[in-house]
Amino acid sequence: MRRIFVLTVTAILWLGLTPVAVLGTQHNPPWAHVISQDWGAPAVSTQIRWGSPWLRSSGYTVYDPINLSSGSTYGYWMNDDSLFLYAGHGFSGGGGLVFPNGGGYGYIYAEDRLYPWLPNSDPYYFLANSSTGQMGDNLLAVFIGCDTAKTGPRYGNLLDMSRARGTDCAIGWNREIILSDSPGIFGMGFMRGVWDRNLPIDSPVGYHPNDADLMAYAYNYMMSNSGGMDWRLADWTTRGQYAQKLRPARYGAW
Repeated sequence: MRRIFVLTVTAILWLGLTPVAVLGTQHNPPWAHVISQDWGAPAVSTQIRWGSPWLRSSGYTVYDPINLSSGSTYGYWMNDDSLFLYAGHGFSGGGGLVFPNGGGYGYIYAEDRLYPWLPNSDPYYFLANSSTGQMGDNLLAVFIGCDTAKTGPRYGNLLDMSRARGTDCAIGWNREIILSDSPGIFGMGFMRGVWDRNLPIDSPVGYHPNDADLMAYAYNYMMSNSGGMDWRLADWTTRGQYAQKLRPARYGAW
């Protein structure tokens, strides 16, 4: 089974041997990237992009490319994004996202525990190569994909590293997700919830059917509208400032 399943700031300046975080551009309106993939499950990218107009109506400038490379994704996430919503493949066992890259694959990992000195080199990118606070403009990152909340023995944990680098709130999944329309409709429902209800992100944390939050709204929307109705999407993990709302549109405040 393929692994399915992601917002913001800049580069590292070196003064001697000390990395200095420089926040990326804060656009007005704030930027959001909805990153999706159609390899293996075309319905994922089709369905999630139907939610983009709701996010635009909530005050964000939304870009929703299909099959963006790991390098381009990393650049937007580090430098421009308030919201980063990813629906695609997660690295088996945890710690990374997998991207199409020509005839091969590209990756964004949390870190490399085996070779921690490795630099970013296309198509391999590591969140750990950014500095503390570098992702401070990033209000929310959602990684809708297999194992995206798991800690991998080599590549670490995407949620923890996102938080360590400045993301206000990060959400990932603890298991494999069925290759169907379900991840895309979950993402679509999440964006609809921002526009329709402006609920807290995930408060209380985790899925409870009657929760008044965006994650429960998205899950219930998926179960009502998806042909796959993947119950595995109820098994997510949230790190960080989960009680905040996404309207009015803004950047993070790490």
